[in-house]
Amino acid sequence: GWTVADTPTLDLGGGTDPHAAFGSLSNALRLSDGRIVVGEQTPTALRYFSRDGHWLYDVGGAGDGRAELRSIFHLSLGANDTVAVFDLARRQLVLFDPNGAHALTVPIAESLTPRGTNGYLPKGLAPDGRYLLQRDEVAFPFAGAPNTLLDDSTRLYRLSRAGTLTDSSPRLRAGELFGFSLAAANGKGIVVPLARPLGPMLHVVAGADRVWLGDGSSWEIRGIDGKGRLTTILRRAGERPLLTAALRDSFIALYRAHTTAPGMGEMRRQYARGMAKAPFPDRLPAYGTLMVGADSTLWAGHVGVHDGTAGDPGLAWTVFDPAGRWLGDVTMPPRFYPTSAGRGWILGIWRDEHDVQHVRLYPLVER
Repeated sequence: GWTVADTPTLDLGGGTDPHAAFGSLSNALRLSDGRIVVGEQTPTALRYFSRDGHWLYDVGGAGDGRAELRSIFHLSLGANDTVAVFDLARRQLVLFDPNGAHALTVPIAESLTPRGTNGYLPKGLAPDGRYLLQRDEVAFPFAGAPNTLLDDSTRLYRLSRAGTLTDSSPRLRAGELFGFSLAAANGKGIVVPLARPLGPMLHVVAGADRVWLGDGSSWEIRGIDGKGRLTTILRRAGERPLLTAALRDSFIALYRAHTTAPGMGEMRRQYARGMAKAPFPDRLPAYGTLMVGADSTLWAGHVGVHDGTAGDPGLAWTVFDPAGRWLGDVTMPPRFYPTSAGRGWILGIWRDEHDVQHVRLYPLVER
């Protein structure tokens, strides 16, 4: 078994250093030499810190230059400590070298989006250096009656450094959609597609030598190589946990609390009011997210309400070694969400009692 130490060895944020006063973080990564890269949404920038937590410099500040960013929708790490940023606002991939120097900008032309789709979801750098994109093909409006379920499918594509889409995957199960009745501004109703709350959905994450994917409908995760060939099937015994009424009610209450914040759209507010009637599943997914460690371990996060309080099932993670053998389950500290891990350490975003974001590095103790 593994445990996370009670006290972090590094805590960035909440102090007097203006460079570590975080507003809205997208991710935090640890480079091979111990330096930390933090993706800051407001203001948009990549912040580099030394291995002992001293601020070094910011790169990719807000702007329209080739090395500048208007958004950090997805932040990931590739081979040789390449930092990859998917800038959704400008529809482009921006790559930085380990020292923060601009390496490449790859625009995604509107013409690359297949007809009848809504665009692409970024999934990070594949082992061969190409960027993974998941095509979003959700049809609008919903094709069925309100509150009925339909399977959703998708494909994975690889974006070359030249900006071309190459090598699509076979069709993959993306999850389940249900129809939600929305009152439109013109007074007419419309049925819109929404993801089934707390239902299985496709998760994709790239590692050093494989891309891992699975939808959580069972304890199975598949690994594919750079040519899309299946190399590994990872399975673990055990049924998916039951969705308790308490967890369901907590999920609804937390979602409703978030949708009362300023700037939320009318559709989300209507959904929050009607969420209790949504077709929740009887069982939770086997896992709700995937993460690959710097040592090629595979981490599968359990499903909870993600409020970070003690007892939340979402604090539990299952860890597998690079060959797919189960190593154990790890429980995270309250209000901590891991974003990067390696041999003997785990990095992530922690929120204090005032909801202020910190970046923390904890020792990971193997027993």
